[in-house]
Amino acid sequence: MISERRMLDPDIHTLAVTIIWLAQERMKEHKYQNINSAVHSVTLDIEQELMEFMALHKL
Repeated sequence: MISERRMLDPDIHTLAVTIIWLAQERMKEHKYQNINSAVHSVTLDIEQELMEFMALHKL
């Protein structure tokens, strides 16, 4: 598990744990998803949010 490994940046570790938690919650709603597809789905949603933020702020 991620918590057993040391990561260089604790913020990245926190983000990864949060993404995994979100994926696990999503799996409860969508029983057909496995952890891989749920993580992928969450990261796609995050990417969309980041793209919208960058477009809004002209970054």
